[in-house]
Amino acid sequence: MDLSYLNESLSGDSEMLRQMIQLFLDQSPKKIALLKKNVIKKDFNAIRETSHFLKSSFSIMGLESKKELSKIEQLSTQQEDYDTITILTEKVLNNFDESAAEYKKIMSSL
Repeated sequence: MDLSYLNESLSGDSEMLRQMIQLFLDQSPKKIALLKKNVIKKDFNAIRETSHFLKSSFSIMGLESKKELSKIEQLSTQQEDYDTITILTEKVLNNFDESAAEYKKIMSSL
């Protein structure tokens, strides 16, 4: 995770940081589950929409999966290379799990 964007954007406002992290922890698991479900169903349009949403959210929150989400979005738009979409989705899921755990630790220290 890279918190530089959040820290810069929020100018050190710890209450706002807490709110942003909580919003991320509340909303993202649902979107992650939706991405996983859509990949299993091979619903390319839904994969594209969900990966686009997550790409923005992950960028703001400093997660490292922006490149993978961009590629998932591109491939799902083209409706091709399902195997690569699956592999990249697993990377995104793992990154999310690790980052969510880190954000929970941060929350306990704020």
